Amino acid sequence: MSRIVEALNRLCEDTTTISNLPPEIEAFLDIDDSTEYTDQIKIIKAAGDIFFKELQDIESKENDWDYLDDIYDMKRNFYKKYIDFAKKCKEMSSIKGITGYGSNDFLRIKIMEMCRTIDYNFPYGWKK
Repeated sequence: MSRIVEALNRLCEDTTTISNLPPEIEAFLDIDDSTEYTDQIKIIKAAGDIFFKELQDIESKENDWDYLDDIYDMKRNFYKKYIDFAKKCKEMSSIKGITGYGSNDFLRIKIMEMCRTIDYNFPYGWKK
C-alpha cells in the first residue's frame, strides 16, 4: 500500500519549479519596462531559441517508438515549464503605443513579432 501512495505522490508533485527553468527564460520573465529595447530583443531571442529547441526535440520524438511511454510526460512537463513564459509572451505581443513616428517603434514591433511567434507556436493543447 505504501508503494502505491508513494507512486501517487510522485505523480501529483510539481517537478517543474522556477529553479528548473533555464537562465535565459528566467531573465525573460524578469524583464520590466525600464529595460532597453535592444537588451529585450537579445533576451527574447535567447529564450526563444531554448524554447524552440526543446519543443522541436519533443516533436521529433513524438512518432518514435522508443519514447511511446514517455511522450505524454514530456509534453506535460514542457507545458508546465513554459506556460508562464508563453503567457508573458502573449502579454508582450500586444504592445501599445506604436505610433509610427517614434524612433523605437521598429524595436517595439520586432519584440512584438518575436513574442507573437512564441505564443503562436506554444502547444496549449498539451495541458494534460
